[in-house]
Amino acid sequence: MVTFDQFLAMGPALPQTAERLTRETKATLRLGERIFAMSTPEDGSARVKAGKGEQAELPAAAPRTYSAAFRVGRHGWVEVSLATVAAGELNNLLTEA
Repeated sequence: MVTFDQFLAMGPALPQTAERLTRETKATLRLGERIFAMSTPEDGSARVKAGKGEQAELPAAAPRTYSAAFRVGRHGWVEVSLATVAAGELNNLLTEA
């Protein structure tokens, strides 16, 4: 299990990554201006940019944890349940994103 605060702490630990709020409540993790992950405290999940292959493989391997992200799924984003993802696994996804 990963909390929202743990998710946010993973971003700035990566080189050249910053956190920025958008729409007053949505936290985005960015490399420069490029968003690679986002969430809000109420979501219970995070959306992470993934490759097209990962977008299909992750939900097939762990459907309780991963799914195609609503609205941005067609662009390779994956919805990650913070309640069921391991911290190390989420950190790896963020690093690859």
